[in-house]
Amino acid sequence: MQKKLLTIAVAAALAAPVAVMADVTVYGQAHYSYDWVDGATVGGKSVSEDATGVSRNSRIGFKGAEDLGGGLKGVWQVEAEVNGNENGVDWRNTFVGLSGGWGTILAGRHDTPYKLATGKLDPFGDRIGDYNVVVASFNGVVTSDERAPQTIAYVSPNFAGFHGAIAYVSHYYADGKGDGDESDRAVSAMVMYDNAGFFASAAYEYGWGNNLAGVLAPNLAGALGLAALPGYMDEPSITSYKFGLGYTFAGFTIGGIYENIEVDIDKAGATAATAASFKGVDRDAYYVTASYAFGNNALKGFWGMADDIDDYKDSGAYMYGIGYDYNLSKRTTLYAMYAGINNENNGRYALWGGQGLNGSYSSNGHNVNGYSLGVIHKF
Repeated sequence: MQKKLLTIAVAAALAAPVAVMADVTVYGQAHYSYDWVDGATVGGKSVSEDATGVSRNSRIGFKGAEDLGGGLKGVWQVEAEVNGNENGVDWRNTFVGLSGGWGTILAGRHDTPYKLATGKLDPFGDRIGDYNVVVASFNGVVTSDERAPQTIAYVSPNFAGFHGAIAYVSHYYADGKGDGDESDRAVSAMVMYDNAGFFASAAYEYGWGNNLAGVLAPNLAGALGLAALPGYMDEPSITSYKFGLGYTFAGFTIGGIYENIEVDIDKAGATAATAASFKGVDRDAYYVTASYAFGNNALKGFWGMADDIDDYKDSGAYMYGIGYDYNLSKRTTLYAMYAGINNENNGRYALWGGQGLNGSYSSNGHNVNGYSLGVIHKF
């Protein structure tokens, strides 16, 4: 009898961790490409002589929920990007929250509602033709399509295809100068309709702070054509809004985005001439895409344009590309694609992660062409 009880106790002890983990979902993807980019430069030196293997936003995540009764659930997620290019790990959406029939409230690091609003319209996400080359990019610097830390967000339930989200970001960080901490803040909101093949969205975001390094525009100086922000440029702000439309029918999907981003900087101490150069400068962007899926195949194409920044003339660019996907299964995809950027004399837009160099390798006025072969496996 004692042996039987001991056996039951040991079995229960071994099963306990499994029971605790029963509602945990493990998910992710492995994404690797082989790229050749013509026109890429770093420090004035060409890096396009050879093709290069690139790890592209490979990730692993864990998520789960606990039933708290009365229709209330505790929800959580921990997700990390496995950066094979630099042998490192970067945190992605990682949060804890509460969910019910009224929606979800979460706190942690998460995509802003602005970012979520048009992600569905990007057929080349994480590839060299990722739409962030133009969309949410202010002269090559992504300013308004971020995964923000220290975020509190509310996501509404879905009402016949309609839902929305709003978030407040309050990010504090050491300034590195030994004279105190800095802070950045942002408010982001979006509404979306996605039903019966029709898609429409609208989003707004306003960010402000000491230099927006933690939330938006980590390289705002580069976007304005400067080596660094002068000391008199304090409390910058970025105002962004965009609209997206899409329609899917008989294997075809078409979509388009319009966006405006305005950068404003408090120029206390600047001369009148210098101050005028950075007072409410903005740029418009346009993006259209089309794809056709048949069997295990998909053909895709896109065209995008960023207009000049107001007082920074000839700072626009055109972006275009085509691609082919072959789905070996629902989880594994092979692809081949081409993407190009034509920069005006002061434009510095670049392909997304070309040769593993993030988006900062283009010099002013350079045209960039890229070819990529890749494989994606989702689990």
